[in-house]
Amino acid sequence: LIERLAPADVAVRLPPLRLKTPPGGLWGRDPILERLSPLLTPDAAPRTLTLTGPGGVGKTRLAALLAQRALPAWRSRIVHLSLASLDDPGRLGDLLRENLGLTTPVATALGDIPLLLLVDDCHHLPSPDLAVALQALRTDLPCLRLLVASRHRIGIDGEVEVPLPPLATRDAQRLFAERLAAARPLSAPPVDQHLTEGWFRCAGGNPLARE
Repeated sequence: LIERLAPADVAVRLPPLRLKTPPGGLWGRDPILERLSPLLTPDAAPRTLTLTGPGGVGKTRLAALLAQRALPAWRSRIVHLSLASLDDPGRLGDLLRENLGLTTPVATALGDIPLLLLVDDCHHLPSPDLAVALQALRTDLPCLRLLVASRHRIGIDGEVEVPLPPLATRDAQRLFAERLAAARPLSAPPVDQHLTEGWFRCAGGNPLARE
């Protein structure tokens, strides 16, 4: 769970935000979490850091935990923006404004306030159009940093891509069993390790592809 509260020195009062991460542990992703966490500070963060990989590989969970760790450094100025309802990338700025409850354009309201924006659920949007929209947002907000969870590289200037590798078989089995137990807490069957090992090989180490 990530909660962002408006800092006292920001003139615009941002609404509290809660982000629920998918259930389950961070099996096999701890080294990546430790490697990327130092990069997500206001002084060191690249303009755009994109976690890439197929659906279910753990991008959203990792991005949420990275944001959670970064909250103190950003003084809680972290915003999560799901693009699931967006069908026109050109309305990205409007969606952010509505999400924050602003009555003026984001460039006017936020100006040069340091802000980390976690962008998720964007796989249905064409990457070139999304890149144009995110570039325009970065131009309007010079102190904005982007943390993106996407199936593909966005293609925006200065983007740093971090592909998430497939999970090791044992980690995939543990995550699959955890998610199965969460979905069926009273009747979850035991996980057959030999059967799931074949599944995960076929799914490229992605346990949630077989969930």
